Amino acid sequence: MNALIDELISALENCEATDDEISDCLDGFADSHRRDIIITSGETRYAVIFKYNNFVLKIPRYEYCKEDYCQAEIRAYESAKKFRVERILLPIELYYTTTTGISIYKQPKYSFSTSDGEYNLGYDGYLNHRNIPTRCPIVRKITDECRDGDRISRRWMARVLQLYGKKFCRSFEAWTMENNVNDLHNSNTGWLDNKPIILDYAGYRG
Repeated sequence: MNALIDELISALENCEATDDEISDCLDGFADSHRRDIIITSGETRYAVIFKYNNFVLKIPRYEYCKEDYCQAEIRAYESAKKFRVERILLPIELYYTTTTGISIYKQPKYSFSTSDGEYNLGYDGYLNHRNIPTRCPIVRKITDECRDGDRISRRWMARVLQLYGKKFCRSFEAWTMENNVNDLHNSNTGWLDNKPIILDYAGYRG
């Protein structure tokens, strides 16, 4: 662990596993290290993004959720191996657990999300030169067969089809259904080294 991560863990060791305490701790830590990290949060997790590292740390939100969504993501990744679609998932692992019971998970950092990519000229130019079959009927069929598929970017899905083929996409459909991966909107899909990836695949169950 580097010094910045050591400092973060030390701060979290002084927190109870409650959303208020974790949120206050992360906000204070971010204020002290604005040049080095970004803190984001959704309904299920906090994310600590280190600007100069190639990974992020995720921390579950304990009070607003009925389950640990990082553990759900680990299970979904193991299931993806059975379907042979894990190559488009960013793997996640348990990194550290504080003495107060706060679990900290580690995941590789993506280049940018699909939503960010819509405003990235390099990304746009890269895709435009690949003749991606966005309007191909098979792309609509693939997204229609996925869990909550109307939220999946067709341009992103078309690149998956182009790189990995129809058989892979059919397995991907089945994986989303079996694992209830129902939240693949543009902030949860993205790109790493110009390849499509999913950075949040735990699904959402309210």
